[in-house]
Amino acid sequence: MNRKCKCGSYLAPYVNMNEFAECMDCHKAYILKDGEYKQVSKMQFHTEFRKKLIERQKSNKY
Repeated sequence: MNRKCKCGSYLAPYVNMNEFAECMDCHKAYILKDGEYKQVSKMQFHTEFRKKLIERQKSNKY
C-alpha cells in the first residue's frame, strides 16, 4: 500500500476511518480504493466522509 503523497510526505489516516487520509505537509485528500490511496478533491473527500459518518450514526442508534 502506498503511504506517501505525491509531494513526498507521508499520509496520515483518520482514526477509526483508515480509508480516509490526508497528506501531513500539503493536506491533499486521499481515499483508499482497490488497496491504494487515490488523491481526490476536497469536496469529494468531505462528501464521502460525511456519508460514512451518517452510516455509522444510523447503525449505532438502535
